[in-house]
Amino acid sequence: MAKLPNIPFKNVSHSAHVCSDMHASTKFLEEVLGMPLVMLIDLPGGGQHSFHEMGNGGLMSYMWFPPVEGKPSRAGQASHLAFNVDDEDFDAALAALRGAGVDVRTIYHGLKKPSCEDPNDPDVWIRSLYFFDPDGFQLEIAALRTTLDPKKHVLTEPKNAKGDKVRYVPLALREPVAA
Repeated sequence: MAKLPNIPFKNVSHSAHVCSDMHASTKFLEEVLGMPLVMLIDLPGGGQHSFHEMGNGGLMSYMWFPPVEGKPSRAGQASHLAFNVDDEDFDAALAALRGAGVDVRTIYHGLKKPSCEDPNDPDVWIRSLYFFDPDGFQLEIAALRTTLDPKKHVLTEPKNAKGDKVRYVPLALREPVAA
């Protein structure tokens, strides 16, 4: 029997989806589902990427991309499912996948630079391995390097479907209302 790779998965890191309106999605996730916004950043090309806390270390991620004339929107589609490993297990997970013949793409996500060349760049907040299952669904193994905090990681306002930024204060940063 072949030796199985021993990738020490902790849990689901995040589920990533493409939305048509980051502002509407942010309000829904926070104010209807009770998932606090913990990160929101602008992406090169005008897009945005958010993360919402689901509890027990799990995150819900949404991405918004500007509409492109003549191209169908990807809104409503799942982008990928990410599994969490401890940062110290990241390199072993990469070796296990490559050892199994899986084509793997690494991205070291930074706050200022969405894709850093150096995994040890202090801007890197998460290291990611992206690959596809046999049916072509994208999967990720992610190693979070920092605890997400809306005071430090909500760096912009969410955009609406037209691409206009809309004023929004995450629930965690709002002043409590006197009873």
